[in-house]
Amino acid sequence: MVVAALAATTAITSPAAANPTAGSISGILTTSGGAPSPHGSATLWTVDQDYVGHASTNRSGRYLFSDVPAGSYKIEFRTQDNLRQWAHQKSSFQAADAIVLDAGAALVVDEVLRPTGSISGRLTRSNGAPVAYASVTAIAPGADFGYGDTDQNGHYRIPALFPGDYKIEFQLLGGFRQFAHQERTLDAADTFTVVAGQDTVVDDVLLPTGSIAGRFLDRSGGPLPDVSVEVTGAGSTSWATTDSTGAYRVDDLSTGDDYRVAFSDQNRTWRQYATGRTGPQDADRYPVTDGGTTVVDDQLLPAGGLQVTARDSATGLPVSDYCLYLEGAGSRNLCTDDGSLSFTDLAPGTYSGSTDTAGDYLPQQVPVTVQSGETTTLEIVFVLGGTITALVTDAATGTPLADACVAVARAGTGVLRPDGYHCTDSTGTVSAPRLAPGDYNVFVKAPDGSGLGAQWVGTTGGTGDAVTARRITVSSGATATVAPALDPAGTITGQVRSASGGALITSGVVALYPHDHSGNGVVGTAVDGQGRYTIDWLGPYRWPLVFDVPDHARQWSGGTGNRLLAQKTQVTAGATATYDVHLRVGTVVTGVVRDQAGQPRAGAGVYAYNAVTGEEVGRGGGASGYRMLVVGPQLIKIKSEVHNGYGHDTVWYDDDGSFAAARTVLISGTGTRTLDIVNPAG
Repeated sequence: MVVAALAATTAITSPAAANPTAGSISGILTTSGGAPSPHGSATLWTVDQDYVGHASTNRSGRYLFSDVPAGSYKIEFRTQDNLRQWAHQKSSFQAADAIVLDAGAALVVDEVLRPTGSISGRLTRSNGAPVAYASVTAIAPGADFGYGDTDQNGHYRIPALFPGDYKIEFQLLGGFRQFAHQERTLDAADTFTVVAGQDTVVDDVLLPTGSIAGRFLDRSGGPLPDVSVEVTGAGSTSWATTDSTGAYRVDDLSTGDDYRVAFSDQNRTWRQYATGRTGPQDADRYPVTDGGTTVVDDQLLPAGGLQVTARDSATGLPVSDYCLYLEGAGSRNLCTDDGSLSFTDLAPGTYSGSTDTAGDYLPQQVPVTVQSGETTTLEIVFVLGGTITALVTDAATGTPLADACVAVARAGTGVLRPDGYHCTDSTGTVSAPRLAPGDYNVFVKAPDGSGLGAQWVGTTGGTGDAVTARRITVSSGATATVAPALDPAGTITGQVRSASGGALITSGVVALYPHDHSGNGVVGTAVDGQGRYTIDWLGPYRWPLVFDVPDHARQWSGGTGNRLLAQKTQVTAGATATYDVHLRVGTVVTGVVRDQAGQPRAGAGVYAYNAVTGEEVGRGGGASGYRMLVVGPQLIKIKSEVHNGYGHDTVWYDDDGSFAAARTVLISGTGTRTLDIVNPAG
């Protein structure tokens, strides 16, 4: 437990059971001129980016973290002006110094804020009228940001910015955004230099805008108040609510976009699109003109219904106890204990249905289409899950092991299921239930302090590689048994450097499989402030490792993105194997996610997957484009996702709907690869 305090004089007392080996971190935050920086904050993070604790600076600038376990940390500071820096005088987590706290030590970490300048200016309309109450953001290429707001006369000032280059974003109350000077995207925006002790003036004039307004009526033709209205263009979304007459209005919409208008109730039980459309893909598009108002009226569509029954896939007998959750044209859910569900007053359109049951039936995903004025019938066919039961013992003595933890992975994938670990009872027995029929591998982590090592359950004993693990077939409603026998543990340790220049890498994760950044010792460990890692709980087998560190592509030992080609390190019981690594930075994969009209889609996330293993090997995103690092040469497939207000628009490159159908892309070992992606809006 970490206890944070406002200052040493008002420290919160640690519990009586506090760790006696824990220490403390304290210090004083001061300005570049040496004055205390009060009413700010310090945040403590592990070098693996896990949050540890938060403290405020008092009027003397002092902060304190008490009861801190020994380890390596990084400290983030924020001032009352929202100025942020990392110890010592660094602008990002990646660049921050690692602070090493020894057991029981009282470590002092003082921090001096870097000198600052400011940006100020005025935002007006094309006729000279002020734009009041717009938010203003100064954006630096790295991690430095500053914030302000325009007053009633359009004036703003961002008082504390570190020296450097910034771009200025204006966002109006309705959601409209632009960048100085008169640009729609961050990439096209001008750059402004802040100098310590000086004020940089950035005035701007709002781009041409128009409005969308209208009325929304109930099914009888009367006004429908309190309806949420969502107006979505290529790069922005604005909101409004209908008044007592059913009227709404959204101002400050860019004249360069066509807009889709969605209506929903406050609880999202129904959703429809103008005019009279059930889904975003069919919605009409509305342009706006400079200073003009586009009228978009609509009326609530007639409702439909859904009648649901369920049966067992093997016996055909009714299933009585289950729940169905609907998301799509609305959001509704019902549960039953008599086998029947009846949804009434459903908005017409398509839904994605998901189920839950009290027994061992597997969750089901069921598509549903509801028509106005009709009742749709749906039969859900439930499949009983299977179970893997393990008896975990000490290989040398045959003694059953309590508190050993078992997890399962689809055979050959090396990636554990998201339901995590199931740990053995006093008899050494544990079960992993509700598994879909198919082949699995089993991973076992020995009890802490036992001196025994982890393993993938092999055909004869353990193995360190999921590729050679035993395939365990699970059938519906049946139980498969395994008897893992754990061998003595050994250790892999090493130092992590960049292949580009050989610099030490002092944060990140070394793990047995990707997609877990916890560094909690279950599947991996953190890289410490000296660039070292140690995993001391591995069985005596050959193990591949995956490295996830800042500013480098995710890669397996041997510098590959393909787990099947990874270099393996032999672990010997009771001994330490050394695997030092120089990680490759990777190839830059970059581009823009655009809608069908060619406009960038804000907030798009882009994910790269190895085309052979299906594992994620890179990710990126941004306001107007994406950038990610992928180690090459490697065959990948790419997916883009954009939040659309009710879910995500998901597209696989190049315009295919699944991983299997997606285009395979070869990423070379050097240079930059540009791939623009079309992800249609709605």
